[in-house]
Amino acid sequence: YWHAELLRRFVDRTTADVPNPGDAPLLFALPKPVTARYVRIELPRQGTLTLAEVQIFSDDTNVSKNCVAKQSSTDHGGEAKRALDGNTNAEFQSGTQTHTNEGENNPWWEADLQADLPLSAIVVWNRAGFEDRLDGFTLTVLDGERQEIFKKSGIPAPRLSSRFEIPHDPSAGVRRAAIRALPMLGKDPEKVFAGLAALIQKNEELPAAAKSIMQLPRTSWSKEQATPAAEAVIEWARKVPVAGRTSQDFIEVVQAANELSALMPSDRAATARKVLKELHVDVFVIKTVREQMRYDTPRLVVEVGKPFQIIFENPDAMPHNMVFVQPGTLQAVAESVQTQAPDKLDGQGRAYLPANDSRVFAASKLIEAGQKETFTVNAPGQEGDYEYVCTFPGHWAIMRGKLIVTKDVDGYLKEHPADK
Repeated sequence: YWHAELLRRFVDRTTADVPNPGDAPLLFALPKPVTARYVRIELPRQGTLTLAEVQIFSDDTNVSKNCVAKQSSTDHGGEAKRALDGNTNAEFQSGTQTHTNEGENNPWWEADLQADLPLSAIVVWNRAGFEDRLDGFTLTVLDGERQEIFKKSGIPAPRLSSRFEIPHDPSAGVRRAAIRALPMLGKDPEKVFAGLAALIQKNEELPAAAKSIMQLPRTSWSKEQATPAAEAVIEWARKVPVAGRTSQDFIEVVQAANELSALMPSDRAATARKVLKELHVDVFVIKTVREQMRYDTPRLVVEVGKPFQIIFENPDAMPHNMVFVQPGTLQAVAESVQTQAPDKLDGQGRAYLPANDSRVFAASKLIEAGQKETFTVNAPGQEGDYEYVCTFPGHWAIMRGKLIVTKDVDGYLKEHPADK
């Protein structure tokens, strides 16, 4: 009830007179909520850490799908991101569980929320048949500076799952709801813009405030406040890991920064747009062609030194992978794994890859029919004609493509409109 009352009072008082005319009183008087950035699960002993799923709730919304996971090691193909795939299946054969090395000292798993969020609960799902391996685990929640805001130790192994309520300020949900509601009120948009810009500059509820600014008429935007707001967004965006730069939240916030930069002095605007362009991550969807042993995209053109993301889909009836190699090494790399056992996997659960080979700079897993994988590639720092290939036995001679790394993607595409 008090949530609804607080929102009602907020709507009534948004444009009330206050000492700082840029503030909407009720919204900006609410205390800044304690926010989390990392969720960490670890065994404070020798053991093996396996998780079926970790659900992370903010205002009763599961935000796990937006997180990026890592862990102390990987074995049996149990990558860290499996704990965030939305599948709580307790059987390891389901292929949806994490797995560190056997008998490791102090194994751990960690999720980066990609943003500062107030958490309300965390649910940890265990593996079936080996439940006791998780006995005595520690759950820690950390803020953006990696300071502990919640910790629980010596937790008994869940028989299936255990839920942990995280102490939080319920006003956080009201605060974000109010931020979303501000542009819809139609009252004093200049004052609303000033208040939202102030939030952005203080890095408080920055994604919500940046997205709300986009809902305001451009005539309400102030040049004086646009510059520091845009610079604050850029600083926030720099800290987002590459893997999080393809999320809708990130894209919307960067779009707001681009719009704000239009009001900056020309020299600072040019610098801001350059930085924002560098932070942008290109996304390519590559598919196999059914029964033709080839990729549907025979050439990729990317900017030197910039990361990009591949969504690799396999509608073919056979398994395929996608391996990026240095110039002139495709055949040698592929031939080196043609007789490799299919169950010989590297530390990331990938088959048919040479171990610790500097000729390979990125690769997908072996993707079965009807499956897909998303992975990030850091483009090499030198221009050149690189290659990608399927190293599944017998495929490499036909199933290959070119990766063109250049300083000027637009110029290259204009000069070479089609691959020959």
